[in-house]
Amino acid sequence: MALHLLSLSSMPEPNEKPDDEVRRKVIYEHVSTSGTTRQNIVVIVVLLVLALVLVGYILLHMHH
Repeated sequence: MALHLLSLSSMPEPNEKPDDEVRRKVIYEHVSTSGTTRQNIVVIVVLLVLALVLVGYILLHMHH
């Protein structure tokens, strides 16, 4: 997906749209599809794991 978008940005586009608009659209699509969702999922998973570990640690120490 990212390679396709990168090749789009380096290829000359047909003159249906202004280049700036096309470039902005390509950059926006590249950002929204490649990095952000995967990073957000990783961050959420890491935070959930840390929260669960912390809760488990607290509960174990409360019981003893």
